[in-house]
Amino acid sequence: MSGFETLKTMDVVEMYRQTHISVAELRLILAKRFESFNRAKALGFFKILEREYNLDLSELVAEYEAFHGNKRENEEIFVVAKEEKGKTGAYLAVALVALAIALGWIFAKALGVWQNGASNNASPPAAVVSVPTQTPIVEAAKEVASSPRPNETLTPEIAPQIVAPTNQEALEASEAPSPSRFYVIPERDLWIGIRYLDTDQSEQKTISARYEFDPLREQQITFGHGRFRLIYGFETIEPKTDSSQIMRFKNGTIARVPTRTRETPPASAPSRSPTDANTTTPPNAAPRTPPTVNNAGATN
Repeated sequence: MSGFETLKTMDVVEMYRQTHISVAELRLILAKRFESFNRAKALGFFKILEREYNLDLSELVAEYEAFHGNKRENEEIFVVAKEEKGKTGAYLAVALVALAIALGWIFAKALGVWQNGASNNASPPAAVVSVPTQTPIVEAAKEVASSPRPNETLTPEIAPQIVAPTNQEALEASEAPSPSRFYVIPERDLWIGIRYLDTDQSEQKTISARYEFDPLREQQITFGHGRFRLIYGFETIEPKTDSSQIMRFKNGTIARVPTRTRETPPASAPSRSPTDANTTTPPNAAPRTPPTVNNAGATN
């Protein structure tokens, strides 16, 4: 198994705790989203992962170099084509200027011949004036065309220096505010219970330092007390209470779930014996009187 395949089997949250590379950037590296990083940052991350997990990521580095090599070749072809287009335009402008000068010279010569012919009819022939084959204006245009232009000056290419970021620099970068950060910082030992809403799986643990949650999963979190700071992106929640707290993270928002209070059962009616139930007097019945005995022993 290659070093990159080994990285894909690891948990990105645990990798963040060891390398201090953010969870979002680790997911981009594992997805080979090379266009998301500049060369210095990408190679620095690769070196941190190789050093932290003792892996060989030369194949991943070669793929990254090939990707950006093709990108640079396309950019160079575009620049060369643009320079050739600029040169062609400059040559065309010089040719048009030379053509205009030549036409003006021909017109001036024709005008001089016509004036000489007209003067010959009225006066003795004048001395012939020799005209140079190339005027100073044409020679100046040639010198301008042959002289190098400022934008053709070649400068030596300066190779960029690659400096791998240290662990401290990577940690400072990971502490910067980001909409994808989701973690808790307790003031003392804190018990937390997590139930993931997508799979209904649960886990629990006791923490004493900062703990990072997965910002890509919907979940309900129960805290043993409220002495903590819960941070998601630019939002901070501080209950500042000793009672337990329940937070629900869903659709990119955090909502506090009110804890349920125990209800007191209603008072029960006094119990009645079966004898009382059998001897219940109907509401409209007349009261019963005990029988009387007369002197003769007869009962009334």
